[in-house]
Amino acid sequence: MTARSERLLAAAVMVGWAVAYGAAVLLGRETRVGGSEFSLAWPAAAVSTVWLLSTRGIPLRVVALAVLVTVNGLINPFSDGSVLTGLLFGGVNALHAATAVAVLAAFGWRTPRPPDQLRDIGALATAALSAALVGSVVGGALTELRLGGSFVDGMVLIGARNAVSTFVGVVTLLAIPRLHRSGGPASSVERVGLVVAASATSVGVMALPMPVLFLLVPLTVAVAMRCGPSIVSVLAGAQGLLVVFVTVRGGGQFAEIDDIQVRVLVAQVLIVVLVLVGLVLALGERDRARALRRSQAAEARLVDLALHDQLTGLPNRTLVGDRIEAGLAEARRSGLRMAILYIDLDRFKQINDTRGHDGGDRVLRLFADRLSGLARAHDTVARLGGDEFVMVCPAVADIDHARSIASRVVHRMDEPFDVDGEPLMVTASVGVTLADGRDGSVRDVLRRADAALYAAKDHGRSRYEVFDAAEQGSAAAV
Repeated sequence: MTARSERLLAAAVMVGWAVAYGAAVLLGRETRVGGSEFSLAWPAAAVSTVWLLSTRGIPLRVVALAVLVTVNGLINPFSDGSVLTGLLFGGVNALHAATAVAVLAAFGWRTPRPPDQLRDIGALATAALSAALVGSVVGGALTELRLGGSFVDGMVLIGARNAVSTFVGVVTLLAIPRLHRSGGPASSVERVGLVVAASATSVGVMALPMPVLFLLVPLTVAVAMRCGPSIVSVLAGAQGLLVVFVTVRGGGQFAEIDDIQVRVLVAQVLIVVLVLVGLVLALGERDRARALRRSQAAEARLVDLALHDQLTGLPNRTLVGDRIEAGLAEARRSGLRMAILYIDLDRFKQINDTRGHDGGDRVLRLFADRLSGLARAHDTVARLGGDEFVMVCPAVADIDHARSIASRVVHRMDEPFDVDGEPLMVTASVGVTLADGRDGSVRDVLRRADAALYAAKDHGRSRYEVFDAAEQGSAAAV
């Protein structure tokens, strides 16, 4: 991307945030009552905070704050206010956003991201309260000096509404980009169903005159536990908009409270509670699920370590014993015999002596890879230790089939290995036995294959010998 393209992109992003902030200001101004200049809810506090948090670098942040103040001044006349008053309170909003971002930075929160841990909720709450406190002092002073109102009343109203609006709004806005990967265990259909049910219940609760506010809690809990933190955050934010605007217009569950400011404050407290309950439960459930996955992964890793050779990655003596046991049982059922190939590298000690143990380990890995390439899909290749390997071949038709497998192994190992760019001749001797599941245990089968291997060694190496159970203890040279 060229420098000009980057500047155009930055300008487009700035304009987008300015439009979003302006829309939030107009939305907040809709919560004024009785001709008052004060809005009872202020989503612009959240938008300005996320805007500034998303802007990288001090120069661009200064520009963003200047644009924010200007937009506030230009919009104010459209809602029966003056430009100067809009600019002054735009400065309050800018101070609010700057304070919130500074507090978040102190917690190590330098880029826009949804809360990922329980302590992140505390960081957001601290930032919202700190920014609201700073903004309320300046806003209270402007209330008295510019609007002729009470400093204390202005401070309390601005502080309370900005703290709630910032916390709920920032949580909601930061969650929106993560909706596509919310992380909950529910399926897409279940998520849609829960969100629709929760949304419909919210509308119904605010429309009914009966005290049924408690119905919001179980659905919020269900969404939190099944859909993850992002979805429950956005849902709670949407519920907040609904509850506040219905309450401002005298409807909903808080209609019997005479004081409109108290009524809206109680409604906002409800939303904060829903956000906290939903977010804490969702993060806790996700952390529990993560811990369970880590535990399962660690357990699987331990099992893998216990059953596999760490040098070659092949099954070890324990696992191949289980495979042979299963193969013997299958042989008894099917009537097909199983071939066991006991394989040993010839003169491997000389390789270790001349190339060192690291070179020997490389040869063992290359040997294991080549041997695995000769195995069928249902065969098992294992390393017993040192330079000893076993190939378990179930469903072998007869002795000739077993011979052909052993012959392929011997001839394939006669080909040189490329070790550190140099060809190295490494041959192998193989002992073969057949088992039908009724002629001994795993130990007996391995003992017979080992006996055939030693016969191959005695007859000159780089060959195979077959131990035929019918010959009762002799190894047939091939």
